[in-house]
Amino acid sequence: MSCESALEHEGALAESDPDGARQTLVEPSTEEDPDAIDAPGFSPIGDAYCVWGVARMVTEYMDENAGRWPRSWDDLEPYLMDNRMVGWTLKAHADRVWIDFDADVDELYRAANADDLELGVIPFDVIRAKSMFALQWGEGPNGVLLRHLQRDRGEPAHR
Repeated sequence: MSCESALEHEGALAESDPDGARQTLVEPSTEEDPDAIDAPGFSPIGDAYCVWGVARMVTEYMDENAGRWPRSWDDLEPYLMDNRMVGWTLKAHADRVWIDFDADVDELYRAANADDLELGVIPFDVIRAKSMFALQWGEGPNGVLLRHLQRDRGEPAHR
């Protein structure tokens, strides 16, 4: 599919046939959905703000939980109202952002504070937009996390 035709079908979903040989576009449901505010539509800027907000939620969670890494979206729910995407539900964030909930926080601290870490290098990728079209400002969500982990240089991670 060309870029032009992909843009014409914005919001459409790819669906494979049963044998997985081809994909067709399926228009999103127009049925009344009580969670409609959860999915305000494709928005590269909205996705970028959402990812940045989730990175902030993760760092706030870590601050209030002895440096521990969140294990699920449920861990982040208390931090939702402080997020910049006020009005978006936790489901909207989970639909737009991938978090590696299995990340080893001790390894993240070690990687962030390695003596041989080059300037501008982010040694991990544990938070990112699910959409490949999402914009990213600066170093993105992993840069936010990197700076957060580096501010505690020398302190071991706590569990």
